[in-house]
Formats: sequence, C-alpha cells, structure tokens
Amino acid sequence: MTQSSTSKASIVAALGKLIAGIQAHQATGVFLVDGKTLTAAQTVTVLQSIINALNAVIAAHGALKEAVATADSVSSENQDLVRDLRLNIQMLYSQSASILTDFGLAPRKVATLTPAQLLARAARAKATRAARNTMGTKQKLRIQTYEQIEWPTMALAATA
Repeated sequence: MTQSSTSKASIVAALGKLIAGIQAHQATGVFLVDGKTLTAAQTVTVLQSIINALNAVIAAHGALKEAVATADSVSSENQDLVRDLRLNIQMLYSQSASILTDFGLAPRKVATLTPAQLLARAARAKATRAARNTMGTKQKLRIQTYEQIEWPTMALAATA
C-alpha cells in the first residue's frame, strides 16, 4: 500500500476503536464537542460516516491504480502504432495544412538556419574532410601513382 492508503487505513482503525470504546463505556453519555451537544448514538453515527467515506476513498484509490496501470499498459503497447500512423498521415497530407489540422497534426516546419549556423556547418564539413582525408573526383585525379611520377635521372660519374 502507498503512504496515503496506510494513513487512511490507520485512521479507520483508530475511529473503529473510538466507536467501540464509546459503545462499551459511554453508551448513554453526552458529549460537548465544538459547542454542540451530541449523544453517544449521534457521535457514533458521525464517526461511522467518516469511516465509510475513508473506506470509499481507499477502494477508489485502488481502482484508480488499476485503471492507471491498464491505461499505461495499453498506451505503451500501441505507442509504435500511433507514432507510425501520425507519420503516415503527415506524409500523405504534407501539402495540405487544413487536412492535417483535421487530424490534430501540424505540418512539419522547415528548419531555417542563420548565416552564422551555415558558416559553422561549412567549417565543420571542411574540417571533417581534412581530418578523414576525403577527396572529390577532381582532387583524386591530381594524385599520381608511383609509376606515373617522372623521376629525375642521375648520371653516375665514372670514378677512376
């Protein structure tokens, strides 16, 4: 049980003992409470109504926990379906914002980057190409193989 249910249950138990004590020792007594005079029967009736209300809260709390657990279970089981359905509808009607609003969806927003963000993106791309030694087709054409290199010829002088 949670803290609130345990607390309510202990209050119910304490009130039950209070009723038992009144019925055992003050069955014909009169109580002056908060400026009102109450007979033992009236006091027991008030206490019993509190117990009934707390028992209803405890039962409702248990039913609420079960309902929340069921809702969470059903929601988590069908989460992928709902996500895919929304994506499918957004793809089908991406050009019609009015139809998307009928489904409770908004059209996808196109990301607009500031000039500073575009410059930063270009700098990152250039740094990545340099770090990975990535080359385009024209850059690759400039590379020569070992056989294509013209080596200077050296004349060996005859030493005599």
